[in-house]
Amino acid sequence: MSKSITLIGYNIKSSGGVARYSRDLRYNMPNVNYRELFKKEIIYNNKKHFGFISNILYQPFYHINTDIIHTLTTTQFYYKANVTTLHDLYYKKDLQTVAVKTALAPMLFKWKMGKLKIIVPDELVKEQVKKYYHTTNNIYVVHHGIDYKYIDSLKLYNPFTTKNNIVIAGGVDFMRRNQIYLLDKLRNTEYNVYVIGYGFMDILQEKYKNYPNFYFYKNPGDIDFYSYLKYSDLNLYNTIGEGFGYIIYESLYLGKKILINDNPDNKLLFGDYVNYYNDGNLLELVDYYFKKTDNYKNDLLKNYSIKNMVDKTLEVYNI
Repeated sequence: MSKSITLIGYNIKSSGGVARYSRDLRYNMPNVNYRELFKKEIIYNNKKHFGFISNILYQPFYHINTDIIHTLTTTQFYYKANVTTLHDLYYKKDLQTVAVKTALAPMLFKWKMGKLKIIVPDELVKEQVKKYYHTTNNIYVVHHGIDYKYIDSLKLYNPFTTKNNIVIAGGVDFMRRNQIYLLDKLRNTEYNVYVIGYGFMDILQEKYKNYPNFYFYKNPGDIDFYSYLKYSDLNLYNTIGEGFGYIIYESLYLGKKILINDNPDNKLLFGDYVNYYNDGNLLELVDYYFKKTDNYKNDLLKNYSIKNMVDKTLEVYNI
């Protein structure tokens, strides 16, 4: 007898890795109910407020009673869930802030009681759990999947009217993905640098408005976004760490070389797929890898498919 399943996730039309993960499971897992997380946020001083509290206050109104209740993000955990996905455990300065501890407390309590299974996207996050909580009981690694068929279906085009083009793609986040570091290195160089993504793009654009080699494109559609990834001369990334790293794998699928900052977590996550820079050799490596390409398509299709993600997730439900 098959189990009834409810997924509780983000607005599937929103941006970001968690929204994409929610969307991919919603449309590729058979016979599931999907409930969108209720969250009312207020932006003040470039920070979001009230989202966690609004989610907690709304929880009694969900009325979900299926066999499997899978909350697709731990920071908006539904108290009746018996499966959740933990995307990463990165915090400011490597410390758990009071806010994060509070957000994770309901999930951690239920997990410690043995009443919750936690899915993580890779061995790196599993190691983070072990580091902070000293056990990996009921922790299951399921790689996120990438919808390669969808990327292939898009009519991509060359969006550049300039030469020597570098793309910095993804969410603008001054704490975790410090685009300012990269832009300070690349200002007034021979490269045309395109920041393509979402988040606090307006702040970044205002800060660097006097540099003619910088371009900013906020909230592009998928055709535009993947066109910039595919037709760039190099894709560049900076992050203190990722839970999965969709954009990295998608750029590789499109044949691009990737340069990402060198740290132990990034090396554990991406291995030999990418190339690593540090503070002293960034511009030298940009010169070296510029216009070079890769061919990891077959390997990516094998290891990071939507089908694999769905099948492995269903296995966790049935354990």
